[in-house]
Amino acid sequence: MSTEVKPTPCPSCGTDVRGRFCPACGTLARETPCRSCGSLVAAGERFCGECGTAVSTTGGAVPLEKEPWRPSTTWKVATGALAVTLVVALFLRFSGDAPASAAPFAQGAMPQGGAPGGPSAGVLSMSPQQQADALFDRVMRLSEEGKRDSVQFFAPMALAVYDQLQPLDLDQRFDLGTIALAAGMHGVARAQADSILKKDPDHLLGLALLSRTGRASGNTADVERADSRFVRIVETEVKNAPQKLEYQRHKGDIEVEVRRLAGDPK
Repeated sequence: MSTEVKPTPCPSCGTDVRGRFCPACGTLARETPCRSCGSLVAAGERFCGECGTAVSTTGGAVPLEKEPWRPSTTWKVATGALAVTLVVALFLRFSGDAPASAAPFAQGAMPQGGAPGGPSAGVLSMSPQQQADALFDRVMRLSEEGKRDSVQFFAPMALAVYDQLQPLDLDQRFDLGTIALAAGMHGVARAQADSILKKDPDHLLGLALLSRTGRASGNTADVERADSRFVRIVETEVKNAPQKLEYQRHKGDIEVEVRRLAGDPK
């Protein structure tokens, strides 16, 4: 005898849902495992809180690069690691505004341990981490320049590169979350902040990312929680800076948060 599934209201639009996804709006209506890491994704969530992968209406959470980011028609060509590498290399080489970190490769230099070669060989020899660093620099610069369309274009490319680096360390998660935040992908940014703080509840960069995401998305509870903890532990954490290399790399981000919380507008 078959058992009829009791419908549950969609957390987004209220439509009765008998499966996991709303037939009207596609929102996840029932708790389901993330396809990437297996963690449970709560109803109504668009991203896995553990690894940041996006929820797909085809059933569960899927890797970041498979989410239909805008402009989706451009990014559909990069479905595998090799394709991602080729597309990233070509744009870093020929787009005309490569960041300083990518300049040596664009000029034909090779990473440490490599052999010299021509411009194309140099760019294509970049490791996923070097690609990620170059794209992080680019997206941050474009964001500072107010070039929103360019940020939206490069951010999905960057997210796909970071997905090749799994599992991510805390520094990489902060970079990924910062890129996502610049592109308005608040769910991805929040997921990275949560993952950092789950690993290290007193991590200054995790708290900074949570606060920034809360301010961007209007989540005042996140802002208050992150800011109050940041103020309480910042002095102790700064003393740990030599043991946390990401604190050295993102010293400027930490200083910005310290000045903001001290009421310094600079």
